[in-house]
Order: sequence, then structure tokens, then C-alpha cells
Amino acid sequence: MTPEPPFPLQINLLTATIQELQSHLASGMITSVQLAQEYLKRIEANNYLGLKLRYERLYSELARDSDTGMRTTAGSYALINSVVPEDATVVAKLRAAGAIIIGKANLSEFANLKGEVPSGWSARGGQTQSAYIKGGYAAGGAPGGSSSGSAVGVSAGFAAAAVGTESDGSMLVPCARAGVYGLKATVGLISRTGMVAPIRTADTLGPITRSTYDAALLLGIMAGKDQKDLGKQAVEDAISKMKSLGAITEDPADFPSIQRWMAGNDAYQTVVKTEFKVEIERYLKTMISTDVKNLEDIIEFNNDHADIAFGPEGNERGQTHTVGLTSESYIEALRTRERIDREGGIARVLNDHNLDALVLPAFWIASAFPSLARVIIASRSSTGLVSRPGSDKHYANAMFSYRAAFEAKFPPRAVPTAPELAHAASYTAADR
Repeated sequence: MTPEPPFPLQINLLTATIQELQSHLASGMITSVQLAQEYLKRIEANNYLGLKLRYERLYSELARDSDTGMRTTAGSYALINSVVPEDATVVAKLRAAGAIIIGKANLSEFANLKGEVPSGWSARGGQTQSAYIKGGYAAGGAPGGSSSGSAVGVSAGFAAAAVGTESDGSMLVPCARAGVYGLKATVGLISRTGMVAPIRTADTLGPITRSTYDAALLLGIMAGKDQKDLGKQAVEDAISKMKSLGAITEDPADFPSIQRWMAGNDAYQTVVKTEFKVEIERYLKTMISTDVKNLEDIIEFNNDHADIAFGPEGNERGQTHTVGLTSESYIEALRTRERIDREGGIARVLNDHNLDALVLPAFWIASAFPSLARVIIASRSSTGLVSRPGSDKHYANAMFSYRAAFEAKFPPRAVPTAPELAHAASYTAADR
């Protein structure tokens, strides 16, 4: 077999977008095998070794064998022997469009529903480190979660794009901290079949990329109904620039009662705890084979294997006593969420002011509100853009305008030099 030629030095994978890489592939400057091998070299150097970012777990022979599979475990050893029947629908769509799946990113175990889990930590993957914070997690540079590895991997040049999942900030916060684009789609727009989705009324997926073009491109591939699927100053500066580019803005467009909104958190927690127990059992029933059948089995496994299941900060052992989906307390919690949004949340503000979208700080409001309102949202750096449910196509166009306004005001984040990247010690996982 003729060896692949050296990878061109003029292509910088730390900043390259899908659009740019497509151009290089079309021109014959590189081959898909070269590209995959170069990404693997970068990951091999700094995933478990070197900078120890602990971003992902890799396929083997991925560039040549499209049938190579991986376990879906949500970061837990309890699901290590759970055999999925097929690719997740979104993965199958990406493969069909020509995507090369490099691997699975690390995450906050069970989407941060295991207990007191540090952001970006899982039993199987250890602690994900930020690629931009000197000293990493130990120095206060938590990557955010739960889709930590997806955002860190794209920001570190380990992949041109990634898929993230979210119910409440799990994708938007890591993207904001990593300086990449994250697009949270309307719940139901992208199939969740094959995904560990513990919160049925809020969980969704979306692309994580380096450009809005790439985000819109991937959204177009990923979207589709599936019958099987159940910072203040930065914001103000970006709004100012948007006005100069012709946007019609209304500022302020305040929420009627932020206190009332946040008072709905108890209702949200009822929904989360109830749906997690029900949905994890529903997911495990789809396995070809599995050692665990429900949440009780997972908790028992973790307690019996505490040496590998729990991190150095310790984790709560979990509780299984929750109400069912037909209970009055759960149904009332759903009603409360919808009523608060209608009377004092995002829907109320959008309707009262006849707005297409809201610009909000990404770290808190823009990540917390969608978990209740089930809206579409995107983030990059410290700001997020929130629009109405089901407006994804229109919203993708709005992202282009917002990106132009934001980046015209703020220069792109400089790529850090190696000594400035994270060097914090990482936890040792028994299984790599």
C-alpha cells in the first residue's frame, strides 16, 4: 500500500472549519485518510498524554472501517456491557452525508445527573481539561458540562466539529467557555433515538463548530422528525454593533419577574428526577444485551464498584424513589413550567415586544431558561441568542448576522501557545 504523503503544513487544524476542509478535499490537496490520521495524531499527543485534555475515547481503524463501533455508556462503567442495536439516528445521518466519526467525547457522567460530579468528569473518561485555561480544572478552569469533551475537542483542534446534547446548559456553557459555536435545536427537531436522553421534555442535540456556516450545514444534515423519538458588557457591545448593521433592536426587553421564573426550579427538579428514572429504563430496554436494567441496578453497580465508579470528590449514591409520569405532582410540575414561561418567561417577552430573538448572557440566563421554555438557542463566548421553538431554519440565518456583528466588534480568540494550555494533573481511569 502506498503511504499517504505528509499532511500540508499550511492547513492549521486548530482553526480549520468544515467549509475550508471541504475545499481542500475537493481540490485534492488532502485526502480523507490523511485528514483523519492527522486528527488522530493530535489526539494521541494530547488526549491521555501531553496536555492530558481527556477529550474522548477513540475508534480504531476509523478511516478505513465504517462499521467500527463504540459502547454508549454516558460515562458510566455500569453500561460497559450494554450493546446497542444500531447507530444513533443522528450518527447514521452524519455517516450517510460522508462524515468520519473519530470517537466519542467525554462528558459529565449521566449528563451531570449522577450526583456531585465535577463538570467534565466521568468514571470512564476522567476529568476533561480546558484547552485555554493554564492549570486546567485545578486552577479553576472548569470546562463546563455536561458536553464538555465535545466543546473542548473542537476548541483544541481535535475535530472540525462535534455533536453535543443539552437540557439545561450542557452544551451552551462548555461552548461559551471554549469559544466555539453551539446550536441547541428545538426539542424534537433532531432525533434522539439511540441517545441516552434522561429528560424527555427538555433533552435535545446540536452541532458544535468553529463557524456558523458549519453549524448551519450540520443542522441541515442532522434535522428531521423521527417517529421513534419521544456577560453584560459583551451583550451590550454586540447589540450596539448589530444596530450599526441594520438590526432593529429593543432594549431593554425585560422579563416580568425573574424571581418568579427561578421559583419554578422546584418544578423543573421534579420533572428531571422523574424522567431520568423512567427514560434510563426505557433506553436500556432497547439494548441487545445489558448487565443493568434500570436506575436501581446502576446505583447498585456503582456502590459495588466504588473504586472505579466514583471520583476523588465523591458522588452521591443516588435515589430511586420518584413519582411516575402519570402522577399528579409530575403533571402539575409540567403545567407550572409552561405557565411560568407563558406568563413571565421567554415566550411572554418575545410576544409582548414582537421579537424574533433575544440576546442574553450565555453562562446563566441563556442556558437556564431554555430548559424550561424548550426554545432554540446558540452561544459563542459570553452571549447567547434565543428564539422561538421550531424556528431553527430562520434562526440559522439569524446566526450569520449575529456572528458578523459579534466578530466585527470582538476579534477572534487568539490560539494559545503550548505552554499556555492546560497542564493540570488528570485522574487515572481504569479503562482507556
